[in-house]
Amino acid sequence: MTSSLDGKKILILGGGISTYNIVVTAKNMGIYVICADYYETGVAKEIADESLNISTNDFEALAKVVKDKEIDGIFTGASEFNCKNMIRLAKMTGRPCYCNIEQWNLMQNKRNFKDVCRRYGVQVVPEYSEEIPPNEIVYPVIVKPTDSYSAQGMSICRDEEHFKESLDFAYKYSSSKTAIVERYMVCDSVAFYYTIQNGEISFSHMIDWYRYKNKDGVDAITATLIYPSKYTEKYMKKMDKPVRDMIKGIGLRDGYIQFQAFVENDEFYVFECGLRIPGSYDYPIIAKLNGINYLEMMIEYAVNGSINRYNGTLQNDPFLGGNWAANVAVMLKTGVITKVYGVENIMKQDFVLSMTTPPSIGHRIEEEHMGTLHQTFCRFNVIGKSKLELLKNIEFIFKTIKVTDEKGINMVCEPIDYSAI
Repeated sequence: MTSSLDGKKILILGGGISTYNIVVTAKNMGIYVICADYYETGVAKEIADESLNISTNDFEALAKVVKDKEIDGIFTGASEFNCKNMIRLAKMTGRPCYCNIEQWNLMQNKRNFKDVCRRYGVQVVPEYSEEIPPNEIVYPVIVKPTDSYSAQGMSICRDEEHFKESLDFAYKYSSSKTAIVERYMVCDSVAFYYTIQNGEISFSHMIDWYRYKNKDGVDAITATLIYPSKYTEKYMKKMDKPVRDMIKGIGLRDGYIQFQAFVENDEFYVFECGLRIPGSYDYPIIAKLNGINYLEMMIEYAVNGSINRYNGTLQNDPFLGGNWAANVAVMLKTGVITKVYGVENIMKQDFVLSMTTPPSIGHRIEEEHMGTLHQTFCRFNVIGKSKLELLKNIEFIFKTIKVTDEKGINMVCEPIDYSAI
């Protein structure tokens, strides 16, 4: 616990599963936590010191709360909707925020982000104009909204006949009614992460990203993240400097930022940026193997306006000291969650660091949730001293966990083929 944080107050936007671990972490840091959400109930609200039934975009009401309760900082989880609300509310109330709305719009809007990447020599996925005649496109292509997330509105278009349909689907999920049309990449996928403290940029780690496919055959939602990536050394030689230059160039001085890329013939094609806490909540892995807790860093900045831990110096090791780790998602088929088996046994294992909070008994997984993050039951953060040991640990999880519907049918999706890792 950092003594400078004792007595600080933080307002967390969102009272559900996505902010549960944030509330736990902030309280462990000695911070008084107030949780706000339109919904009256939620697992994060239940454990907060105080909860409010206020919508996260009711800025007038929230600003009054910040003033009246003398709140020191505002924070949220992986929800991009709430991230934008956090940025706006922080500016309204004069509270610290790790980024401003201009930086957010640069990195989160897919078209803006590609322009920034090109400016700093960071290679991006080849694309077509959405106005291009469909008969001039080399199929297949990925069509996705410029300003959506969690794979919403994304589809693979395999022929000219379905191009307009794919565009219309993307527009449905785009507030600006614009889309990106990119070459469909059939290759490995990676992500790389940087922590930033007082202007010091440190390459934290890199992962190989394995996904489940959605109903259209598109690699959509995360199945497993494997640490470290087999491409880490090549990335450091080819991409680390221009990415650092880009982070510095947009003016980020504190926080945490993630990028996703495809790897084809040892070339990296960046396609996504996350200027927020990852939805995987893998901070226990990095804290255990790298000694740096990025979630604590972000929370500290929110209430202090600075980060003072780690003696002011970030000592990341992207190779994690020779250890291996995985962030494993357990996905569900449609149905109503009725019984859960095996979780207690899994959590007893030394190789399991943590588990995200699952939905409650009675929660329904709908057909419309297939291929989106709403299909997720939970994620386990798992470690191993070797790749073989790690894969055995993952196998144990899927052999042990069982989630059944009202008919007793197991809802857990089949795991991906780990033999290719």
